[in-house]
Amino acid sequence: LAQHVGQHQASAFFRNASVFSYFNGGQRLPGTLVGNVLLESFPTGWAWYIPLTDSLTSVGVVLHHPATARLRGDRERVFAECLAQCRYINEYLRDAHRVSDGQYAPLRLRTEFSYAHSRFWKPGALLVGDAACFVDVILSSGVHLATFGALQAARAINTELAGSLPQRLCMNEFE
Repeated sequence: LAQHVGQHQASAFFRNASVFSYFNGGQRLPGTLVGNVLLESFPTGWAWYIPLTDSLTSVGVVLHHPATARLRGDRERVFAECLAQCRYINEYLRDAHRVSDGQYAPLRLRTEFSYAHSRFWKPGALLVGDAACFVDVILSSGVHLATFGALQAARAINTELAGSLPQRLCMNEFE
């Protein structure tokens, strides 16, 4: 749906890039924190450690611009150098091994993942949450944008359906 409403525009401000892979056998946080995500910063970015199953963990690094240029070279080396700066993640990966075959094997790169659409509505369609925009997972804005956007969309739809204001005015206010 989002492909048909406005245009996808990469953020000029959040020009981060990430490189990530998957590991088997990584440790988990203790006690009631066992399924929680671990985030760790380093001078040019930050890293994530996300438990997916009892044994599979997503591990990645996000580089802030202009450090993202380093990923044009040897991504494996950059990935390893960044993780080497992460004391806690290294400890949790001590007995782990990187997945080497199947769908989780490749080292993956994502760029320009912070975006907003140029429009959030067209007749018959509204975009909320990640369909409308996405900043960065570490900022934890996604749930707020999704719930507040849905609230504003419902308000605009209800106002239009009540006949109080014309659609264009309601939806432009939503946007």
